Amino acid sequence: MTKVKKEAITHLESQINHLWGELNTANIPHNVRLLLEHEMQEVEDEFKHVVTGKNSSSKLQKKLEKIDVQLATAAITQAENEISKTEHDSAQFQGLENVQRTLKEKEITPNQARHEVKKITRRH
Repeated sequence: MTKVKKEAITHLESQINHLWGELNTANIPHNVRLLLEHEMQEVEDEFKHVVTGKNSSSKLQKKLEKIDVQLATAAITQAENEISKTEHDSAQFQGLENVQRTLKEKEITPNQARHEVKKITRRH
């Protein structure tokens, strides 16, 4: 195995572990959690094929990126849902809307979005 391939595999493994950690601590709806857990299991299976050289790492990387965005979006949506309808003009709700917008416009990473959600919800 080349040094580059070994580094790519180590990077993918690190991303998988990071996403599992984020998934385990994220405040997201149960049904979304189950869906993302299932997708992560599929990612782990695919990772085994990448390690053995049967699958490409780029396809797996795209799946990880998709899961990362889904997880961030679910955290934002959950935080917004926990704010009463009468407070939808509050700074907290507007902050969450801004995080959602900047995530969609790819101005921030999903990881940054999740951390922003935690900061916003902890302040109130």
